Amino acid sequence: PVIAADAGGPAARITHGHDGLLFAFGDARALAATMLRAATQDGLWETLSTGITPPPGRADMVAAFLALYQRQSTLVETAEAVTPSA
Repeated sequence: PVIAADAGGPAARITHGHDGLLFAFGDARALAATMLRAATQDGLWETLSTGITPPPGRADMVAAFLALYQRQSTLVETAEAVTPSA
């Protein structure tokens, strides 16, 4: 589980109370309260741990990147085909 501010990249990837805890960005008291909760609430960390989605394996990541590059290549080829030559 992760403790992060409710702004920026981590906030987009964490579901508060499901796989991590979010606190108000720039609020040190909110961070302290969240840390205290994480350290003292019985069963919270275990519950959050079960909500974490395992990262994809290497083969899945490679396949996803390959598909992305292939789509991009097709878009570039299509754009070049329809763009008039100078």
